[in-house]
Amino acid sequence: MISVIVPIYKVEDYLDRCIESIVKQKYRNLEIILVDDGSPDQCGTICERWAAKDGRIKVIHKKNAGLAAARNTGIEESSGEYLCFIDSDDFLEPKMLEKLLKALIMEEAEVAACNFVYEYEDPEKKTEKKFPESYQIDSTRILNGREFMALMDQGKYAFCEIACNKLYKRELFAELRYPEGKIHEDEFIFHHLFYPCGRIVCIPTVGYHYFQRKGSITSSGKHLYNYTEAFIDRCRYLTDSNDMELALVNEGRLLAGIKKLQHIKKKKERKNLENEYFRIIRTMYQKRWISIWTVWKRLIRCRIL
Repeated sequence: MISVIVPIYKVEDYLDRCIESIVKQKYRNLEIILVDDGSPDQCGTICERWAAKDGRIKVIHKKNAGLAAARNTGIEESSGEYLCFIDSDDFLEPKMLEKLLKALIMEEAEVAACNFVYEYEDPEKKTEKKFPESYQIDSTRILNGREFMALMDQGKYAFCEIACNKLYKRELFAELRYPEGKIHEDEFIFHHLFYPCGRIVCIPTVGYHYFQRKGSITSSGKHLYNYTEAFIDRCRYLTDSNDMELALVNEGRLLAGIKKLQHIKKKKERKNLENEYFRIIRTMYQKRWISIWTVWKRLIRCRIL
């Protein structure tokens, strides 16, 4: 059985489309867990209406605590051998779960991932990602966790990082949960989830439609702080794992996040993150991964330029 976990908050205009795409999956052995995260609109009513029509649907109403907490609630309430996370404004192709499960079992993998396409609420942005082959894969690939993370630097960042185009063995979440109260929860958990994996199968099938709405929280100051915090954690993790190549690649992303924070007025919080960044840089220098000249260049870029 696959447990499909759907966190729901203020998406009444899109929720029917999402749930319908799950209910109509060709693979039928599903447990569909709709987590109403204290949504103030009609989402709770919509969930109950669907539950009355399909016995596979379980509705959980809870106090609002964010996407990560809703996913964690779904994990704890689920009973399937496999887990899938769907965002409530997105939708699936009818055979997505069938194809992911077939690939995962056939390749004896821990995770199966498929291609996705962007969908836009804003008509002016519909051509923003007009070359999907740039962010999709073109052939089946069997990768270990490290190879999967390296795929991110081949233009496949979103393919790897988003949680919702994947099917997971339940054991991966035996002790792992999404960090509550954070934006960018996928990036916080990403390295802990995937780096230890022995086998990840990626299939060149478009199964997921990733909807981009106006007024995204990713334009907020909290978004930038949490993004930077996630990459601080990732760089620490990779440094502790003595993976010089991946650590240095992700240090570059971390530096970009630190630079963006300079436009935000909360000096104390920004300073704390800068200090954490320089602890990582110092560790890299002590490991002889970077030169003292590189350390000075990073210091100048963060504090002066």
